[in-house]
Amino acid sequence: MRLVVHIDGGSRGNPGPAAVGVVMRDADSNKVLHEAGYYLGTATNNVAEYRGLLRAVTLAVEMGAEQTSIHSDSELMVKQVLGEYKVKSPDLKPLHEEAQHLLVKLGSWQIKHVRREQNTRADELVNLALDARRDVVAVSGGNHSDSAMTPTLTADSGGLSWARVRLEKDPGKACPAQMRKGQWVTFGPGTPQGFCVYGAKAVLDAMLPAPGQPPQANPVCPRCRVPMTIDAED
Repeated sequence: MRLVVHIDGGSRGNPGPAAVGVVMRDADSNKVLHEAGYYLGTATNNVAEYRGLLRAVTLAVEMGAEQTSIHSDSELMVKQVLGEYKVKSPDLKPLHEEAQHLLVKLGSWQIKHVRREQNTRADELVNLALDARRDVVAVSGGNHSDSAMTPTLTADSGGLSWARVRLEKDPGKACPAQMRKGQWVTFGPGTPQGFCVYGAKAVLDAMLPAPGQPPQANPVCPRCRVPMTIDAED
């Protein structure tokens, strides 16, 4: 198996709430094998970038990748991994060492620095995880213990009432969760297993609108543009 991997890490506050985004594709078919944002808690930007690398390499090893091409918009991390920059930060040294130990387990690998606009999907996943303050997994691959199919977006306000949600048209192959129209899915304080993470965020945003805004009955998935109907229960 040949993999193309895009990774990103970010922190709001540096240090502050941090997350990583990982996108893994089959290099031959371009099929998405793993697509997720992982919430880290409090960390710096650079620590988050390394955590993204470690997460991706761990998954690539589990998948039995023979060739892995890793893309990151962190020039610092990439050049440190390649030995072009020294690792001076005491926070990064153990992460750099762990990355070196993991990378030798891959059959063949390369890592390259890309521009931010070439890494937009991984960046989106970082922000989804930061907004939710939880892991958000759209497509799960490998056997990593944290890679659950459940998008773990939750509502912390306590004001979320139980509701049913239905897709009004078939999103087709564009849907990462392969959802279908017409089937009612029950929402509670969290999202139901297997529900598309993009649709889930739209549903929660609709039921828990900004102050002064009314709830919406018909949100639209921001990825597939499929309308959804919310049937709120008292």
